[in-house]
Amino acid sequence: LRDAGERQFRRHCESRVGLIESVLVERDGIGRTEQFVPVEVMGHAPGEIVPVRIAASAGDRLVGEAVRSAA
Repeated sequence: LRDAGERQFRRHCESRVGLIESVLVERDGIGRTEQFVPVEVMGHAPGEIVPVRIAASAGDRLVGEAVRSAA
């Protein structure tokens, strides 16, 4: 049962690659999406909500890059 859950989680993570997600930065470059999936995103302070383009799925988390607004 645990293996099935892990496979489903990996499929979910892989389905998010290429999308822009709102991420709440929690600590040390790690935040969470609205679905509570951990995301690596550097350069933002804890408590910030940042739009992040998901670049990859890396095992137990996503890897993303903050989307800069056109200002």
